[in-house]
Amino acid sequence: IPSTAANVVISLVSRAETVPPAVRTVGLKLYEREVPDNAVPTAWSAGTAMADISIPTNEFFQYDSETFTLAALGVTAGSWHQFELTRVNPAGGTELVGDWDLLTLKVDFT
Repeated sequence: IPSTAANVVISLVSRAETVPPAVRTVGLKLYEREVPDNAVPTAWSAGTAMADISIPTNEFFQYDSETFTLAALGVTAGSWHQFELTRVNPAGGTELVGDWDLLTLKVDFT
């Protein structure tokens, strides 16, 4: 993480593999652990829930982005961290049944 960073911006491009019968949602959770110099990586965090992604009734790619402060993720500027993104039950709406295609995931630091 750059020493001047204050935020992490996660940008996704994704879609449903097959057209859902109605609008559906995908839940995501972001985990992290620090990778220190010449030491054992820390344990994985408890995870931070991301905003649910709305999946419309088509197979078009959707662009979504969410910004987190470094403090919200429990990370510090100037250190190395490993991130893991997992699919979880959404906080609201009806969960997408079937495959969710993630075309790209971009991480920016601001």
